[in-house]
Amino acid sequence: MDAQRWKYSKVMADDKNFYPKLTTPLLLEKQASEFYTIVIFYIFQVEAQAACYTCGHLPSPNTTGSENDHISIIDREKDKEYKVDLSDKKFSCSCMMFERIGILCRHVLWVLKDRGFDHIPKEYLALRWSKSTTSHPLSNVVGTFVLADFSLVEDNEEHCDALFQLLRSFNEKLIISVKSGKSKDKKA
Repeated sequence: MDAQRWKYSKVMADDKNFYPKLTTPLLLEKQASEFYTIVIFYIFQVEAQAACYTCGHLPSPNTTGSENDHISIIDREKDKEYKVDLSDKKFSCSCMMFERIGILCRHVLWVLKDRGFDHIPKEYLALRWSKSTTSHPLSNVVGTFVLADFSLVEDNEEHCDALFQLLRSFNEKLIISVKSGKSKDKKA
């Protein structure tokens, strides 16, 4: 991404009322544009476009009830076959994109499109990528700011106090550990 487009994306990412141009006929894409931050939406949009234009279903010879829960999707762009599992009313794909990144892949989006879904099920909308989730500096720990998902506790003063207390306690233990020389490991 060139510098000017990145700068434009950054400005738009800060504007919660900005909605990018939609490129597919999917209502799923519209929902994603309203939910995801702009940068994450552009990643999602690539997957949505591929679901519409480069993916297809590989027919099974025998389509029984349990076979209906396992769908073979051909990805013509990657020239590869993926398995989408629908058992237990959950979507999972052999590419594991949702498990790795938290964004539905083109293969699951193709199945959602094929099954007539108008909306992404809420369990597949990772809050960490939403416009409403913002990172706030919580405390100054040894000269650096710690960033956290504040939206999980922001509406409850008691939860905020508990979170701050945990951070203070951890900070104190970390300082004692570093000063006593017990922690030589950079990760600690």
